Amino acid sequence: MTDQLALIEITEKEQLDQVEKLIIEIIEQRRQPSAWELVQEVEKQVGVLARWIIMPALRSLEKRKELTSLRQSYIKYLLESKDITLALIGTDSPSREIVRNIDELVHRSLRHKGTKQFREMIDFMARFREYAPYNNMLVRIQDPTCSFYATMKDWKKRFGRNLKEDARPMLILAPKHPVMLVYALDQTEGQPLPEKLQNFARYNGEFQQDWLDKVIENAAHYRIKVDFKKLSSTNAGFATFSRELHDWKMRIAIHDELDKPS
Repeated sequence: MTDQLALIEITEKEQLDQVEKLIIEIIEQRRQPSAWELVQEVEKQVGVLARWIIMPALRSLEKRKELTSLRQSYIKYLLESKDITLALIGTDSPSREIVRNIDELVHRSLRHKGTKQFREMIDFMARFREYAPYNNMLVRIQDPTCSFYATMKDWKKRFGRNLKEDARPMLILAPKHPVMLVYALDQTEGQPLPEKLQNFARYNGEFQQDWLDKVIENAAHYRIKVDFKKLSSTNAGFATFSRELHDWKMRIAIHDELDKPS
């Protein structure tokens, strides 16, 4: 009986060494797998029962002073988080939930492609002429929020829309002519736009004002500036690096005509 217990202890010690060695190999490969991925890899390389030795192995590795601070921080993170416990008791990993959500999103998008509203939007976009990348860049410089633009003739002939009285033109280069005048969608009026194009940023779900306030407050904590400003009707917002504002590292602009939930 004593010999059998000794054999069990030796087996556990061998597995502990194997698990520790495997974790070190993973870290040395500059990998930091999630708790769920780590459990799966230990089971695959060492055996199913070895999953219960992961926690003792991590505690043992945490005490090793020869490990670099980066490796120690990863081990400390695993020990302090609840992920290892959740992985060991069989709780699904967040990544699996993400995969399910992505699958559902793909299925919904496939259904959406067959709707009348989607076909109307694609038909509208297909009527635009294909301009050279350099001209697209010129338009972008003149109006960074512009999503759709065309000549006065194209707006009237292709889309049944006329220029507003105070429409502001933009300049692009044209074959056999020095320049050509084009106009953004918001400089026109006439035939209604596809529903999906007008309401693409609309959100009708649950909303509480303090959610938005907290997000903006947290963004500022990480030096991300959030602005609400006038953008084109087909541009809900954008995010960019903040090169001019030295106190901020990034900037987010949101169309100020959207309602709060959107």
